Amino acid sequence: MSQPTLPTHTVASVHGDFVEWHRGRRHFAVWAIDLDSPHREATAAALRRHLAPFLLPGYRRQPHVTVQLCGFPGAGQADDDYPPAAWQRHLAALAAAAPGPFAITLGAPASFTTAPYLTVHDDEGGIAALRAALGPDHLAGPDCTYLPHLTVGLYGGRFPWTAVARRLASFPAAAASRIAVTALTLLRYEAAVVAGPLAAIGRFDLAARAWQALDADALAPLRDDGGPSG
Repeated sequence: MSQPTLPTHTVASVHGDFVEWHRGRRHFAVWAIDLDSPHREATAAALRRHLAPFLLPGYRRQPHVTVQLCGFPGAGQADDDYPPAAWQRHLAALAAAAPGPFAITLGAPASFTTAPYLTVHDDEGGIAALRAALGPDHLAGPDCTYLPHLTVGLYGGRFPWTAVARRLASFPAAAASRIAVTALTLLRYEAAVVAGPLAAIGRFDLAARAWQALDADALAPLRDDGGPSG
């Protein structure tokens, strides 16, 4: 078998209001495993500092593992909207087929061409089971292969891949961290803010198999047709 071709350069991100993408819609939502904690933020921040010469300043996303892209909450007609009916289908699917609590392992740093990340090992198949329960990710695109990961930043320029790889390899090794996953969280972010912070709309408890609303105002665009509030 031939070896995979390595990229030659990173792909740059820039700060900007990408109106052609969000078209005035304010928030974008994702289902994710919320890993926000002082310890994991410290780990991500240490890697960001180590890679600082290559990174776009101002990355403010809390540690998380995206499980599925949802879209823009609301009852619009665009392909990338996330209407109330889709949210209700997701809740019903999770209630019927989501796994119970499971464990993942946070490991060594690695990189996409667009972003460095910490590897995430789906030790017990829980992430795969969540994705199967939610169904096809129509926003990911046919050529997108899902890989669980914890993004720590975005590249701010077109840098030689060999230079970035050397920098990644020099990051001090740390012991892998095993993490208990007890919930799947619906998060949203401001579409006009590149790498801005995430806010929780609500979470699905894997042990209780129940939805818990966390922000009534954020939930409102998903309740236009009478969805659950708690």
